Parts: sequence; structure tokens; C-alpha cells
Amino acid sequence: PEAISEKEILQAQDIVSILVIPLLSAGSLIGFLGFDSVGKTKDWQNEDILLLTMVGEILGSGFGRMKYEEDLIRINTQLELKVEERTRDIRKLLELNRIIVDNADIIIISTDQNGIIKSFNPFAAKMLGYEAFELIDKQTPLIFFDPSEIKNKTNYPSFDENHEHAFDFRILASQSLKDQKIIEENEWTYICKNGRRIKVLLSVSKLDDEMGNTLGFVGVAIDITDRKLAEEALKTITQNLTILIQNLQAGTLFENSERKITLVNQSFCTLFGINLPPDALVGFDCAAASEGSKHMMKNPDQFIERILEIISRREIVISDELYLKDGRVFERDYIPILLNDDLLGHLWQYRDITDRKVNERFSIIQRDLGFSLAATTTIEEALSQVMQSMMQIEEINAVGVYLINQQSAELELVVHEGLPDEFVQMVQRYKQDQAQYKIVQNGEPVYGFYNEIVENTNMVIPESLRQIGVIPIKYEGKIIGAVNVASRSSERLNFTTKISLEIIAAQIGGTLARISTENALKLSQRNFQLMFDTIDDFMFILNAEGKIIKTNPVVQRRLGYTPDELCGMSVLEVHPPARREEAAHIVGEMLAGRLDICPVPLYKKNGEIIPVETKVVFGKWDGNNAIYGISRDISERLKAEETLRKSEERWLFALEGSGDGVWDWDILTGEVFFSKQWKAMLGYSVSEIDNTLEEWKSHIHPDDLQIWLAALNKHFTGETEVYVNEHRMLCKDGNYKWILDRGKVVEWTVDHEPSRIIGTHTDITPRKLFEEQLRKAIDKEKELNDLKSRFVATASHEFRTPLASILMVSETLIAYQKKMDEIQISTRLMKIKEHVLHLTNIVNDVLHLSRIQEGKIGFNPNDEDLLKICLKIIDGFNSTIMVKGQITFKTPFKTLIVKVDSRLITQAINNLISNAIKYSSEHPQIAIELKLKNDELILSVQDNGIGIPEKDQKHLFTPFFRAGNASTIQGNGLGLSIVKESVQMHGGTVSFKSKPAIGSTFTLHFPIGVISDYS
Repeated sequence: PEAISEKEILQAQDIVSILVIPLLSAGSLIGFLGFDSVGKTKDWQNEDILLLTMVGEILGSGFGRMKYEEDLIRINTQLELKVEERTRDIRKLLELNRIIVDNADIIIISTDQNGIIKSFNPFAAKMLGYEAFELIDKQTPLIFFDPSEIKNKTNYPSFDENHEHAFDFRILASQSLKDQKIIEENEWTYICKNGRRIKVLLSVSKLDDEMGNTLGFVGVAIDITDRKLAEEALKTITQNLTILIQNLQAGTLFENSERKITLVNQSFCTLFGINLPPDALVGFDCAAASEGSKHMMKNPDQFIERILEIISRREIVISDELYLKDGRVFERDYIPILLNDDLLGHLWQYRDITDRKVNERFSIIQRDLGFSLAATTTIEEALSQVMQSMMQIEEINAVGVYLINQQSAELELVVHEGLPDEFVQMVQRYKQDQAQYKIVQNGEPVYGFYNEIVENTNMVIPESLRQIGVIPIKYEGKIIGAVNVASRSSERLNFTTKISLEIIAAQIGGTLARISTENALKLSQRNFQLMFDTIDDFMFILNAEGKIIKTNPVVQRRLGYTPDELCGMSVLEVHPPARREEAAHIVGEMLAGRLDICPVPLYKKNGEIIPVETKVVFGKWDGNNAIYGISRDISERLKAEETLRKSEERWLFALEGSGDGVWDWDILTGEVFFSKQWKAMLGYSVSEIDNTLEEWKSHIHPDDLQIWLAALNKHFTGETEVYVNEHRMLCKDGNYKWILDRGKVVEWTVDHEPSRIIGTHTDITPRKLFEEQLRKAIDKEKELNDLKSRFVATASHEFRTPLASILMVSETLIAYQKKMDEIQISTRLMKIKEHVLHLTNIVNDVLHLSRIQEGKIGFNPNDEDLLKICLKIIDGFNSTIMVKGQITFKTPFKTLIVKVDSRLITQAINNLISNAIKYSSEHPQIAIELKLKNDELILSVQDNGIGIPEKDQKHLFTPFFRAGNASTIQGNGLGLSIVKESVQMHGGTVSFKSKPAIGSTFTLHFPIGVISDYS
């Protein structure tokens, strides 16, 4: 046959990669060790080459030792043959012996029967450093031996190292030979003339004559020093390899061909949570150990199957990933240890790559966000994308994005997710003097528990939120907002999570600036082009009050109005009268982002109806806020839909005639069929939701997910006849709907496990809203009852004394009228009048506060000089006998024109000064100050009165509430409530500081926007 090249042989075996390791023994090349990769190219790593090189060194040393042993056996056999032949042919034996002795690279020494050296071959002289004449007929072999070694290795009782004939080949023969011709090989240490020690493998033979009489002995010693050094080197290499494996960061385990553990390091024990030292695992069965560890894996059965598959294939496996239940990810390598196709064992390495996988996920999140933000055109969309990206981070459960309002300079919550509604109300905005605002202004991210970040706060933080993070948003070095994040699962956010959050936050500033610029450009273009657009849709431009500013010609032509008639008309007037209230509500929902389309039709001047779908957006017109509305005539579409509806009516009635959504879950495959109504109920089209269980889970409110699963499990285990559960589901618009979910298992496996369940979804949001409204109504009723009780208690106290006085004076007038002169009668009538006026004031205060709270009181702000109002009120009080000029007024203003309701402001200031006088000593000191501070207009009233007990301060603005130390002072507990409501109508707030027996300071805070002019 034709010769086949090496390349052809390799190609025939599908060998594409070869690694060749030289086999060395004592520095000499004795062969090669080859490793092949079949099927795919193998990129041999340094650690692979190092490990296989060590294996080659071990095998080379072993082969060398085998060669030495083979040589020794061969030589001993030859010697025995020579001894046998000597009895037949002494001449031939002597000649052969001389040749062998003189030329062999072994030490050969012969003695007579008394142990005296008789011959000493040249190699012995070379190795031991003695000349033949120094030893022959003069010494015994004792001269070469180590006395201590003789004691340890023989049973010779009379050994005396000072007696030159005490130990020789004769003694060795008597100890070991007995009836044998040659003693067994033993390792001994020979001491050379220069003191050097060499290791030899010594065998001793008897020299007998034809009669069997012993003539002497021959000792043959092979120098095994190199072999011993090689063995020591092999031992060192093995020890070093063991140390290397023990100190590897990767968890390493070697099991033999019988799957028993022979070597394992501490890193392996640490990774798998094994609380035993590595040595304690040696000898364990790996198959049993794998079964014991599979509970840690997300897919235990697959973990075992994969191990068996890898072992059966006997191929190197690199970077095999394992996913654990606790969230960790391991990377596994496998190397089969083979010798001539014989399996010696299995080498496994495991590495924890959780951080690497997390970093990869964070990188993908950041990359995708960058692409999304580049294509985003609205600030709301950009912030929503940023929030969604942060919510993808496993540790993050809640996100809120704040932006600084350019008008009020307040930090306002723009978008949020994962925060309870009550908590959102508390953190909706922060002013510049609040601690949360100052943290953002510091410009550096902060992380920790809320009370660690914000000190001295009374805010109640949801217990579920553990770790808090505040990351400022900057653009060109200026702080424009902040991203607040919270975690329910982590006590401390890890470093990688913090870096990812800060990278995401860093992308927001530039994006917001770009969107603002683009929107401004689009706005100017829209103002120029809208009126000249020739689309067939109805177009309305409204001011902030909903009045029509402009319309396109289609509106005028089809609705039958002139431009003059439309201008200034309320947009609600172009809708049917019976549905105008509905239209107003829908538009409000659309402007709030909760609805996309208004379906209320348009109403022509002649009373005809045009079915339309309307969309609205905010915009600008001539620099002012405006609302753009576009209505599209859907008459033809409705006709087509009606035709289609009729053709599909039977099918729709059978599937979703009740209006409920239908679902069909194949439990074994995880696939779920969702009907069109099921998806539409959440605001999605048919193609927008995948038919998977994970898609279903992702729309269930996080707080309801476990309850939902528990209800399903109860039905699966037979605890309930029918599965029923109420939970919230996320709609496309970001809102949640309450769903009544009902179902029943309809198919079971042969093991009586559920395999298919069918059910329906019913929207019960209106019912839930009604329940919530009912609860609020009950709470309101309780509040009104409490208010009524306080009013009755206060009124009975406040009315009793004046009424008693009126009764007493009236009875006096009736009884003694004829005996009184006109002055006495007039005095008593004036007394009655004062009491009546006092009672009237109480009733007026109650009615006034009630009208404010119900929104029925008129609010008519006009430009007023607040300085003059204050001076007029102060002059009025200073002129009374009680005060006599003890009220001081301090202000930097000469004039201060503000837009306020003078009646409400006058009453608020009057109430504060009146309280300051009422609750002060006989010599009140009242200080009033009007100034600007922290971009606010501040009006403060300070007194030196009795102060307010600390326990009563939190109830101070509650109607009819009076502090415990004011019970003897006339009052009805309504004054401060009226002050608070009046100031809030101006967009302001009320604060106070008070200490008992020292005094109180009440401060009115008005937004700087109320100031029209000042000097």
C-alpha cells in the first residue's frame, strides 16, 4: 500500500490541535507525550501546558526508574549465569569475569571466605576514590559502609565499628542468603575516600567450588544516586503541585478513575460551603458528594446529568457555567487525566464569576440605556427609561427621580416606581432649607440608612426599604436634580451597584439638556407650521383654561362655526352637552398621562354628531402654556369595525362574552395563552405580550406576587376546589388594575400533578375604588364626628359663660328696671351686647373655617401694599389700653406690593397678634418682622407669653384644639386653623417655635412669586 503522511493520518482522525510534551529522565530525552483535540481547534492555555508538563516530568521520571530497574535485573541475571558457567569452564569464566569487571559501569568487589577484599574493579576505584592496592588483602567492605546504617538495617548482634573484620559480605551472606546463591538487592550508602556519600543498590553472591564449599563472596553495587535524586525531585514536584493546587483561588478537585476524591483544596470547600478541612474529604465518593450538593443549584437534576455527560465524553470542558439558587454563578473547567487512553482520573476547577456576570449585566444595561437615551425625544420618556434601567439592577427595588423646578427652585419628584403611595406624598418635593435638598446640593452620592443620611427627621420610612442612595444629577457642573434609590434586600449596596447607578445618573444631565434644546426648536417650528398644515383632522389650540385660541379650517368648515365664534369658546362646547363632563374628565386623565385617547364625539353647530378620537398634548403658543388637541374622524373606521364585529360576534361571545379575559396555562411547558380581551384589559395589543408565564408574573404587583403563587399552590395541592385570587396587574400606561383571577385545573399527569389550568380575568378596579372611597368616607365620617365632639366641647365651654352672664344681666334688668336710671340700664345692655358679639365671633370663625376647608370661600388676590396692611393692624392694637405701644415692627422695605387677598391676610395677621397679646403677661412685648429670606417672603410674630407645651405642639393647627396651659384663657381653638388655611390659599406655609414660660414665634412663609414690586 501507498505510504500515508502524518498530516493525512491526523485529518483522518479529525485531529485539529496537538500538544507535544517531551519526556525526560536525568536530563535525557526518552520520548514524547502527545495530547490531541478532535473536532475543534484547541487554544492551549498556559495553565494547561504547565499542568501537562508536570505530568510529563512525572511520567519521564517513572520511565527512567523502570529502565534502571530493568538494567539491574538484566545484570543480576547475567551474573547468576556467569556463576553457574564458572563451575564448568573456569578459564572462560575468569576471562569473562575480568572483561565484565573491568568494563562494567558498576561497582564490583570480591572477598575471600573471611571477608578480606580480593578484587576491586576500575569503576569501583573511580567511584569510591581508592586504589586497588589500598584495599586488596588489607580491608573488608566495612570501610565503605555507614556504621549507623548497619545497625538500623541488620540483626547482627556483635557489630563493633572499631573491629575491622566485624562486618563484611560474609555477614551479609549469613544474614540473608542461607540456601540462596544471591541475596536480595538492598539500598545502602557507600562512603567514598573523600567523604562523599553515594546511594547504591547492593547484591551479594557466594563463590562456591565444585564441592559446594564457599570460596568467597562478590558484591555488586549499582550507583543509584541519580535515581534517588530523581525520586526526590519527583517527590518535590508532587509536593509543589499539591501546594500549588491548595493555594489556587479556583476551587480544585481531583478524583480517581473510581470517582474517589484524592486531592481537593480549601477554595473548593469554601465555594460549596463545606465545613471540613480538605484532607477530610480524601476518599469520599464524588458521585455521592454531587448528589449532596445539587440542592444548591437552580436545576439540581441538570447539574448531575451534566457531570455524567462530561465524564462520559472524556473531553476537556472550559467555562461551563452553573447557576446557584442563592444567585451566585460558577464557572467550571474539566480535564480528563489519560495515559495511553487509560483513564487515571478527573480534574475539576470551579470559579465564582458572580461579580463578572453582574458587571456584564450592568454593562448591557448601561449600553442599552445609552442607545435608548440617544433616541429619546421627551424628558418624561428619558426619565422613565433611566428609572427602568435602574430597576433592572437586582439590588434596587425602588427609584425616584427628582428635578429642580426652575420657578420655585424646589426639588420635585418627577417619576418614581416601587414606592408606597403614602410615602410618595411625604417626599413629593423638598425646599432649599430642608436637609434632603442640602444633601443633593453637596454634589456627591451618599448611601446608607435613611436616618444615617438625613438626621433629625420625623419622617416615617417604610420598613421594607433598607438601604437608601441619593445620586445628584449634574450638567456642566451644575446640579439639576437627583436620583434616589432604595433596596428591600440589601443592608449595604455593593460597590459595583453603586458605580453602575452613578454611571447611569451621569447620562441623564446631558440627555435632558439635549431634549430641552430639541423641544424648544420643535416648538418654534410647530408654532410656524401648525396653522398651515393641510391635514384633514380637526385641530384645536387651547389656552391653560381650555379656551380655544386657534383652529384649523377643517374645524370651521365641518363644525359650521366662524373663526370669531370659535375664538374664546370653551372646547367643551364642541362636544355633546350630555357628555361634556365626561370629556373634561378624560382630557384631565390624558394630560396626566393616564389615558391616550378621548372617544367623546364632536358636536356640530347644527346638532349633528361626528365620531372622533382625540389626543391632547401640552405645548407653547406665543410663549404661553397651551394645549394641542387633534381629533380624527373615525366614522368610516367605526362602520368597518361594526361590520367586522358582526362577523366575529359568535366567536367573541363564546370566548369573551362576559367581558372577561381568558387564559390557558400549560404548566408542563410554561406556555400561557392570553386572549385578546385579557391583553386589552391591561391596555396591550395582541402582539405586545408574549404568551409565557414569566410575562404574566412580570405584570403582577410585587406585593401581590407571593399571595398569587400561594393561592395557585393551594389549588394545585387540592386545598381549594377552585382557584380564586384578587391582585393588582400592571397596565401599559404604568397604572395598576385590580383583577379577580379565577381558574380550575382541567388536566392532570399520570402522577396526579396538575398539567393544565384554565381561567378568567375580571377587572374589579371600579369595585376596589368604590371600597376605597367607602373606606375614605368612613374615615371622613369619623373625622367629622371627632370635629363635632370637639366643637360641642369647645362651644359648651365658650358659650356657657357669656350665656350665663346674659341671663344674669337680663334677669337683673327685668327685676330692677324701674329702680335703675338710664345709665345703669345702658351699661347692662352694653354688657349683653358684648357677650352676644363674642358668641357671634365664635360662630363666624367656625363658619369661616368651614367655608375655607370646603373651598367655598372666595379667593380674590390683588396687588396690595403689605407694609401698609401691617402698619394699619399694628396701629389698631397699639392704640388699645391693653397694649399701649408695646408692639414693635421691623422691616427693610419702604413699600412692598404683593398679590394677596387682603381680607384673608388681614385676618391671619390679626389672629397672630391677638394670640400673642392674649397669651402674654400683663406687659406683653410683641415683635413683628417682615423680610426676605431664602427666596421666601417672611412675616414673623414673636411674643413673651406662656408658650406652648411640647406635647401639644403637634395638634396646634387642629380645629378647636387648645393647649393644656390655656384652659383659663378665653378662646375657641380656631384662630390658628384659620391662619393656616388662609396662608395655604396663597401657596404659603406656617411654622412656629415655642418654649413654655419663654414665648412663641409664629412665621408665615410666602413664595417669592407673590411679590409684584418693592422698594
